[in-house]
Amino acid sequence: MTPAWGDFLRNPEKLSGLYENPSSIEPLVLHSVYLDRLGPTITLRLSTTGLPDRMPTEWLAAECDRFEFHLQFLDIADLSMTRARFPASISVDVVARELHRIRVDVLGGSTHLGFSSHRSVTIGRLSAWNSRAPEEQPIHHYLSPLDRRLHSAPPDTWKKNYYGRI
Repeated sequence: MTPAWGDFLRNPEKLSGLYENPSSIEPLVLHSVYLDRLGPTITLRLSTTGLPDRMPTEWLAAECDRFEFHLQFLDIADLSMTRARFPASISVDVVARELHRIRVDVLGGSTHLGFSSHRSVTIGRLSAWNSRAPEEQPIHHYLSPLDRRLHSAPPDTWKKNYYGRI
């Protein structure tokens, strides 16, 4: 059986409080890709309609129907990206390699992103939002108290202090 991306999380406790089986959350939508030459790292901003089994009451009250999170991969090599169109319905395929490395392929429609990285993947920026909200930019309800104070929605992709630090 091919391992899911959740099997490589450095901090799985962030999901285990929300999901009964957090190792494979699907379907996924890719909203952005953030590349940072320091590290080098890549951060994927993803969302899903596969809502948590244990939703916070704030998320229920706001009628959230999307769960969003970032996956950050360290020590990137062999990067290739073709025809990236956002948002894109995607799947994330992970194959374990030697020397604590993984091969990651993000595939969906015409979008393909492939790279290898260290096998330790970090998840962060957990939030939920209502896709049916009348606002042009829906309000995100973040799980982290600090994120709740600082953000009501994801900022522009070039904001390093949001996308580069999880």
